[in-house]
Formats: sequence, C-alpha cells, structure tokens
Amino acid sequence: MKKKLENLTRELIHGSRLLQTYVDDQYPVDAKGKTREHTITNIVQAMQRGLENLNSLTDKNDMEILKYLLLDSWIGNTDRHHNNWGIIRVNTKKSKPYGYLAPTYDHGSALASTRSSEDREKILKKDITSFYKKGTSSIYSESGKRLSFVEAAEACFQFERQVKGHNRVCNAFISTLIETGIAILSTILSRFPNDVLTDIDREFIQAYIGTATYELRRIKENFSHMEG
Repeated sequence: MKKKLENLTRELIHGSRLLQTYVDDQYPVDAKGKTREHTITNIVQAMQRGLENLNSLTDKNDMEILKYLLLDSWIGNTDRHHNNWGIIRVNTKKSKPYGYLAPTYDHGSALASTRSSEDREKILKKDITSFYKKGTSSIYSESGKRLSFVEAAEACFQFERQVKGHNRVCNAFISTLIETGIAILSTILSRFPNDVLTDIDREFIQAYIGTATYELRRIKENFSHMEG
C-alpha cells in the first residue's frame, strides 16, 4: 500500500483554470470574488472537459457539480467562486493521469456566518423566509445577473432538464440531502459548546435550514410535475 501511495501525486486544478483552459481563454482567472462569466453552463462545461481530457468523464459524474451548487442553496453559501471548486488530477508513474471532482470545500460563508447572535435574533423575529430569499449565490445567469439561492437551485434543475431531459441527479440529491441533513442537524448543533453557538444561533440555523428545505422541496416538486 505504501509503495502505491508513493507512486501517486495529486493536484487540485481550480475552477478558474478549468474555465480559462476549456471554456474561454479570456476568462478572468485573477478576478477576486465574483465574475459574470461564472454561469452554470460554463461551470459544468469546464468540469466536463477537464475530466474528459483526463479520460475520466462518465455518465455518472457529468452532472456531479450540480450537487455542490444545490448544497450551496441549502446552506446559503455565498462563496462558491471559481477557486472554490475544481477537479483533482492524479498523476501516476505507471499509467496515464486521471481525475475526479474535488470534494466540496470552503463553506465558511454559509448560514449567515457573518451575522451576530443579536442580528440573528432580529431576523428570527422579523422574517427569516425573506432573509433567506434575498441571499445571493456566486452563480450568474447567462445575462449576467447574480442569482439568489432559490434562482440558482432552479437553474440547476433547468440545466439538467435541458441537457438530459430529466432531473435524476438533482432529484436524488435533494431527497438524500434533506432526509439525511434534517435527521442529523439537531445532533450536530448540540455538539457545539455554548461559547461557539448560542441557543439563538441554533434556533436560527434550524429555521434557516427549514426555510431552505421548503424552497428546495418546492422546486423539486415543480419540476417533477413537468415530467408528469
């Protein structure tokens, strides 16, 4: 096992590099934060071509990146910019390199993390549904509009429907995410000490996830009706 590991090297290829290499050689790789070219179409195309170049693209992974974008809508991640996703290139000494979608990373800007407990309490008293719906993702529409979490999730479903003629990946992921996530959320929150998460913080996160869950279920149901 040790010898096999020594013969492997892994490299993270960021989305910015994939977008410049496979989608647009003028893509602004040095742009900090958000860029209007960061659309679902470009993201999926860059990921697919990157894996295809490594002879690693299959019918099972060609829509995999959509799961990350749906996860972002569920947890309110505002920071999935072009350097917060990518593929892992695995170089070997005895065979050709291969690749796979990098595990999702950097979720520090989710769940309204910059808000204080006092702010969160005010949001709970006012209207957390409106607060969630006003949240914006790091994904843009083809016309250059930065999408809200709800709009980004809808765009994922729409993209898969247009390309594949169905929503199997989006539907399956939403079902798994909600069933598993809701079941363990309270347990996870209870493990944080009070000096890290106050009772208000826990209440806010549960309400926030509850709102996001409702919206994602609604989107899933709407697209399921289209199939019918």
